[in-house]
Amino acid sequence: MQGNSFFTFRGVKLLPAFMAILFSCAGELPEPDAWGYFETREIMVSPETAGRIMWMNIGEGDRVDSGSVAALIDTSAIALKLDELDAGRRQVYSRLDELDAQLEVQKEQARVLQREKSRIDSLLKEDAATRKDMDDIKGEISVLERQMDVLRTKRGSVKSELEAMDARRRVLVDRIERSFVKVPSGGVVLTKYAEAGEMAGEGKPLFKTGDLDNMYLRVYVSGRQLAAVETGEKARVFIDCPDNGLREYEGRVTWISEEAEFTPKIIQTREERVNLVYAVKIHVENDGALKVGMPGEAIFATR
Repeated sequence: MQGNSFFTFRGVKLLPAFMAILFSCAGELPEPDAWGYFETREIMVSPETAGRIMWMNIGEGDRVDSGSVAALIDTSAIALKLDELDAGRRQVYSRLDELDAQLEVQKEQARVLQREKSRIDSLLKEDAATRKDMDDIKGEISVLERQMDVLRTKRGSVKSELEAMDARRRVLVDRIERSFVKVPSGGVVLTKYAEAGEMAGEGKPLFKTGDLDNMYLRVYVSGRQLAAVETGEKARVFIDCPDNGLREYEGRVTWISEEAEFTPKIIQTREERVNLVYAVKIHVENDGALKVGMPGEAIFATR
């Protein structure tokens, strides 16, 4: 073929003629089983902290990746608290070091006294020392042990104080981390509700995303049709074409409502007298032509 003119569709090279068939609009088709409108899985993204929005690096229509940072809420007040807490922690660490140093000195003193006690004990066996010498050294050891117990108690108290400060620090660090508003799931930014410089409230949406690569045609079927529709089954989905024809997609039923509802006013059904219907979602891979709110119709595979 001249020029090797190929198109790529979902990783497969196709000839232009086949592409024309694939995306061409069909003419006469059977009466559809159900009508509805396309929707996508939308996610409202809200900050977990309140404050002024320092920056937002997204715009409507932008494609965003899961986990990417979309905005930052002012963290200056939290950062000041963190600095203050860190200064206090350094003081507590200094006190802890002093107590450890004192305790180490007393441990060495205790070792010296124990050696002296052993020496006096040997002298007593040779009648070269008195019982008073032994009582005196035991008294010094007892006093030193009580002093060491006091230091250990103080050290435990300071250690508990430091652990409490560490816990408060983890809370502040977590608040700073949560001030970075991240995208929970990849998709396209559908709507922005705020701009940089505005005040954001905890739980108040900043923007809305949707997965436009995967669309869902929500249709409604009557109770009589319901028995013939199963989750996981294939369906033929159609949208209008500019030339008054229809473009066909392959769909799959992913959800069927367990409860009936009154027929929505915007939906037409095969039986005009149907009062109660069941909602059904049909998943369709989007080639770029499908839009949120676009009407569509479906024919189920069991037909």
